Amino acid sequence: TPLYSSAASDVYKRQLEFGQVPMLETPDGKHLCQSWAILRYLGRTYGYYPNDAELAWKIDSTIDAVEDYVVAYFKYNFESNEEKKAVFKENWLKNLPMWVAAIEKRLEANGGKYIAGDKITIADFALAYVGFGLLLNEANPHYAESLPFIKDREILKKYANGLKEDLAAHLSTRPTPRPF
Repeated sequence: TPLYSSAASDVYKRQLEFGQVPMLETPDGKHLCQSWAILRYLGRTYGYYPNDAELAWKIDSTIDAVEDYVVAYFKYNFESNEEKKAVFKENWLKNLPMWVAAIEKRLEANGGKYIAGDKITIADFALAYVGFGLLLNEANPHYAESLPFIKDREILKKYANGLKEDLAAHLSTRPTPRPF
């Protein structure tokens, strides 16, 4: 039998408010949708998102910057039209140095350990997604293209190494090299 029958699929579709994943089912049976909203929910629930408005802005704007990067990257990565793909690649590569510099500037302004505040936040989790899933992932088919923009970034390296230590238990459960 298939893993998901069409009846099961219909049940899941009804639970997916916008008809797509991700979806988080809470212990009380609620179905929460939208990636970044789920991240903020989990951050508030488990203490990784602050009540302070300015710190929350730094976190939210960092997450928005992560979204900008991810959208540009995936536009390039999944475009089938070769002409459009070339334009998306050019835009991604053109914006990558500015994006990395802005992230490093924020890190430096905050002391380098975390992107905002004095403890790990959901913004660091979002950056870890980009860092460990895309930029620093040797299994990423575009790793070699992005490496020249990040390889000499000492602030970024120090930050990534610190996150690796903070997230070591979780990262150790992932396959190496990580699948893409």
